[in-house]
Amino acid sequence: MKGLISSLLVFILAGCSYRLVVPENAKVLGHGGMGIKSLLPLDSYPSLLKAYNFLDGTEGDVQLTKDCVLVYWHDGSLPGKLGFVSSVVYDSLPFNRYVFKKYDIISVNSFLSSIDSGKIVSLDIKTYGLDDVSKKIFAKKLKSIANKYGGKNKVFFETHDDVILNELSKKHSNYILFYYANGVQDAINECNSSKVDGISMHFKFADALAVKKIKDKGCKVMLWGMHNVRDLKKAFGYGADYYQTDKVKFKRK
Repeated sequence: MKGLISSLLVFILAGCSYRLVVPENAKVLGHGGMGIKSLLPLDSYPSLLKAYNFLDGTEGDVQLTKDCVLVYWHDGSLPGKLGFVSSVVYDSLPFNRYVFKKYDIISVNSFLSSIDSGKIVSLDIKTYGLDDVSKKIFAKKLKSIANKYGGKNKVFFETHDDVILNELSKKHSNYILFYYANGVQDAINECNSSKVDGISMHFKFADALAVKKIKDKGCKVMLWGMHNVRDLKKAFGYGADYYQTDKVKFKRK
């Protein structure tokens, strides 16, 4: 009897599984590496590298330390009472702790120097605790990274900060600049400003018509917020250029 029940469960689960077909010319990136459900912590080196090798590239949150080093860190503050990343020098950063393992908080330079497959590296720019002067330094550091590694990989920057946006929107060729939009009209307005190359937007704000309107303005579209197969399958029907997902282990056609 138990054997029959087990066989039925396998049959049912197999019948309910999805075989995702990635749209032609679309690229899929891992959110923070292998995503929020991975046993590897977000933005850790092993998580970023695994997603980079498995998918079309990876996304990660980047912050600026007190001594102006670009590092991968997802949260708004560091563990304990250390405060913002921007208040701590690089050599004093704690470990990126997850369960019983410890991972170094890595610099963007150290990650990019270890890869050269021509895939996408999208840097989600976080400005916690930074004043306008520091933001300009941040932007300068980002440009330096793009100049150094943009030939080996496709470097994307994502931001909604006005100071960062103004600095990065100046003449550039080694990276693609995405604006974080809070909705379709916000996205269209930003595309009309001609400051950005693309729009980064939660997929729940989008549909096929919205994506088409944005692309008709000359902007590329990157959707995020897809945490499972069902979300990803739905978003694939919208016709975006890039997709960030926490569901990185899926079958391609």
